[in-house]
Amino acid sequence: YLQNNIYIFNPTCELAIANGNFSYMPPRMLQRFETDLQVIPAYFAKHNDYVIVNDYIDNDWQNFMKSLGFNLPKFILKEELHSINNNIGFLKPWGWSPVAHNIFKDIKPYCSHHFKNIPNFNWSKEQKELYSRKTSLNIYKELIKDNKLDFISGLKDTPCICYSLADVQENMNRYEKIIVKAPWSSSGRGILIILGKKLSTPEAQWISGILKSQKYIMLEELRDKIFDISFHYHISQSTGVNYIGNASFTTDNKGAYIGNNLQALPANIDYEIKEFLTKDKIEIISNLLKKALNKSPLADKYYGYLGVDAYIYRTKEGLKIFPCVEINLRYNMGTLNLKIRDFVHPNSEGMIITDRILNNTVSNFISEMKNKYPISYKDNKLFKGFIPLTPAKEDTVFINYLLMK
Repeated sequence: YLQNNIYIFNPTCELAIANGNFSYMPPRMLQRFETDLQVIPAYFAKHNDYVIVNDYIDNDWQNFMKSLGFNLPKFILKEELHSINNNIGFLKPWGWSPVAHNIFKDIKPYCSHHFKNIPNFNWSKEQKELYSRKTSLNIYKELIKDNKLDFISGLKDTPCICYSLADVQENMNRYEKIIVKAPWSSSGRGILIILGKKLSTPEAQWISGILKSQKYIMLEELRDKIFDISFHYHISQSTGVNYIGNASFTTDNKGAYIGNNLQALPANIDYEIKEFLTKDKIEIISNLLKKALNKSPLADKYYGYLGVDAYIYRTKEGLKIFPCVEINLRYNMGTLNLKIRDFVHPNSEGMIITDRILNNTVSNFISEMKNKYPISYKDNKLFKGFIPLTPAKEDTVFINYLLMK
């Protein structure tokens, strides 16, 4: 018999962790984002699993996705969650936080003994620290410790921790441009780029706010970044740290996430990046990260997916890679990308994009894009076209979609 896993999309888990409160509510726009993209865990679930949603999921969209070969699970309203009280395998939020544990508190006793034995089963202060940027920093330090490879950033590039405004001011003189980051944040949020040599009043206020709420801030050089890449792993205490693939993604000029390239390296990638980022180098980085993850507390104290963001940047000596910018201890758009590749022809080129539709309704946008980019197949696999990976209602603002050209 099959046990049912239960999923929920809670992409604001890092903010909930920083807040620390079981009843934390994200800002209204992020609540909207959470609701509009609530079906995303469906791509990881089996047909007998459940995905918790805030409102009913449109049948037309479900039938459309099933016609394309996607085997969707059951969707269940949050207020009906208590009705599932037997045959539960694992609870699988997008990311763990005190809020996620609170949502699941009444059904946790009914879960499998396998789930009850994972380190994420209960929340602790120790876990909060695992989700901070200090974890990324420690893994970066471990990775470069004995590194002799000149294409990887080194000791002098190590981010530093600042505990006061004076600390920030002192360390910013080391670099031409700097970027400061809140310890608990993700997807390009909680970061501030500083181009001057002196903090402006708004910059000082922003940093002071982070120092007050999160106790410290990370500072590093703002480099001439030209390409974003991520490495994806799954940690299980029985099988260890497993590498599951890599993805590449795009961000805006403030570092906020836009979308993932469907292929690990898109065909239209710049020649110099293609020359630099060989299969050998990807294998070296993924193995170094795996070793560092195995030596870290994550190997024993975390269960589930994680993504390590990295980037390629220009230096006077040529291109280099910064192998561990941040670690997302959760499902993420890179892991979604790896799942979607299973349904798509290996030669198909495109992007999985998360967008906010401002001057149109999402329903109209979907209709226009379906007409403009009709779906076609190659070798019984999706090859070209537009696919809305999330459904639309009248008040929908955000959408996640696949566009293959």
